[in-house]
Amino acid sequence: RDRLRSRGLGDVYKRQDPQYATKYSGIHNVRVIKKGILFRVLNRLCKLITSGGIYSLIKTRYSAVVEIGGSIFPERERNPKVDPEREYLANHLSHYFVIGSNFGPYKTDEFLKEYRNFFKKIEGAVFRDKKTYDLFSDLSNVKYAPDVVFTLPLSENKVDSSSDKDKYVVISLIDLSINDVSRQSGLRSMAQQYENYVTKVALELLSQNYTIKFLPFSTAQNDLLVSKRIRERILGVDSKANVSIIDSSNDQYKLETIKNSTLLISTRYHSMILGWLFNVPQLVLVYGDKTKQVINDLYTDQYKLTLDVLNEKTSFDASRMNTVPNIMKIKEQAELQFFYLDSFLGVNQ
Repeated sequence: RDRLRSRGLGDVYKRQDPQYATKYSGIHNVRVIKKGILFRVLNRLCKLITSGGIYSLIKTRYSAVVEIGGSIFPERERNPKVDPEREYLANHLSHYFVIGSNFGPYKTDEFLKEYRNFFKKIEGAVFRDKKTYDLFSDLSNVKYAPDVVFTLPLSENKVDSSSDKDKYVVISLIDLSINDVSRQSGLRSMAQQYENYVTKVALELLSQNYTIKFLPFSTAQNDLLVSKRIRERILGVDSKANVSIIDSSNDQYKLETIKNSTLLISTRYHSMILGWLFNVPQLVLVYGDKTKQVINDLYTDQYKLTLDVLNEKTSFDASRMNTVPNIMKIKEQAELQFFYLDSFLGVNQ
């Protein structure tokens, strides 16, 4: 959104689920269309007239579509087709861009074939992992670049957390007990051992005079609930434990919390990316292919554990927590996420 704003575009349309809509309300040249009940009703009514539904109105007003997101191409159960709105817009708009995504999880060759045809139609796609890029590298309008979050500007005002008073560990969790289309199957069976391990590690860090701050990324996917669950378990062992939950909708505050942390335990993919960006030593608990692939692409030496190895005997070694040593090189490469969009906007690269 900062890139679009900085380019001085006159009017940008942003479709967004209602619970996230307010995050874009302060940007003067962005119109947010909430994907709520009214949106769905209008879409169905419009489909009585045109196959594009409400999206037929978009093509008459806007000259380009930019899809920016992470795991936005998972294969849904019993539906190996390209989403209808994507298909419609790709067929009716010359300028369609995909930025910052990965492909999958997917199960069928039909799904891969359908999206291969979709990517052929659009003006440009830049993927965030090499495994996805390799699936479509034969297409001339496809590139790879590190995650778009690496393009966030860095500031120099990191707080000194060398004293015991300021030492704190940020922990980013996910709730493995829920199903989600962007996750691989089998994760639910690992929920208990995962929560047991995080509890054990948190107690060990508390014994070393660290403060613990749980940082939920997604309320909709129960990050807050699982953080509360583990916090209660910790307090059940040590009622005076210095452990809190950052329950805030302020994204900038969350970024500052990670940036100024002493250590970081990341399960959320973008927690790991931010840890690298802000030079915070971390342990990554790898729950999915997208995290594993980006570690393989950018920093194979990262201290990490896959969820399938976690049990009561799994050790934790804070001295092994580490982070990417040369982030500026990655930041420079990440600017290529905007290669096709910048070409369309006439921006020098």
